[in-house]
Amino acid sequence: MTPQEEILKLEAENAAMLVKTNAVGIVGSIAGLYLANRQQKNTWGKICYFFGGGYVARLSMALLYTTKLANNLARIQQLKIQYNL
Repeated sequence: MTPQEEILKLEAENAAMLVKTNAVGIVGSIAGLYLANRQQKNTWGKICYFFGGGYVARLSMALLYTTKLANNLARIQQLKIQYNL
């Protein structure tokens, strides 16, 4: 595998992780809104639950992927320096 191919592969993995994180965040936002409706919250309560649900869901996914994302970025940087890309 050439360095360019490895960089593209690592960048694709990073993009896939970000897409998964955002997808889970959207589900968390919808779940927060559903919970707010079930608890009969007012408009501001629904807004807070919407953003809070998305934040909690994204945070959990970010913690799950932090190490892998950092390792991929470090490897990309190493390859770019090593091969002058």
